[in-house]
Amino acid sequence: MQLVDNQLIAFFIWHFSLVQSFLFMARSESCCTFAPSSLLLTIQLIKTKFKMRTKEFIKSLLLLTALVPMMLFTSCATTDDGDYVAPIQLTEKIGGNWVLNTIVQTDETNATELALTSLLGFDTFNLNLSEGGQFSVSGNAPKLLPTSGTWELDNNFVKSTGDAIQLILKGSEGIATLTVTATPGAKPELGFQLTRKQGGQAFVSYKYSLVSVQ
Repeated sequence: MQLVDNQLIAFFIWHFSLVQSFLFMARSESCCTFAPSSLLLTIQLIKTKFKMRTKEFIKSLLLLTALVPMMLFTSCATTDDGDYVAPIQLTEKIGGNWVLNTIVQTDETNATELALTSLLGFDTFNLNLSEGGQFSVSGNAPKLLPTSGTWELDNNFVKSTGDAIQLILKGSEGIATLTVTATPGAKPELGFQLTRKQGGQAFVSYKYSLVSVQ
């Protein structure tokens, strides 16, 4: 009987640990939900393997009582990765105070480009996008955009379609819809393009590259 008991314990530990290890590697949401069925399966296999009578089986099973809570506790332990953190929205990345790095004007009718960074006071261009949804433009650059008002994005996350995000500035002078070409990430850079159209056809565009300032 002692030999059977030792074999029983060894077999129980081997089988139960194997099943729980498999669940862990499969990254089940909760191995604890499977533990009872795993335990029942293990017990059934033990009974079949050792061909015990019911009375002997119950007696031997009592020897395992102290092992079960410990094994369940171990198998159900999960790694604490911290509290859930919501994904960062694009408004959080884009919001802030920005100054001009470069600006390029493109004649869309013939694809001719002209760098305006050091011309017409564009190097003084400043755009502030507050967390409260307000914006203001300052500097001596030509007023291609509304100077103050509210701002928003047409989507707070990268679009699954791959389409560009639109930054919309609404002010008393009108509404400017800007195509976002770069969002802050590894580089603290914000890029967008303003396109002028006539009769539905683009004739000139301005591509801004801005850097963050504190």
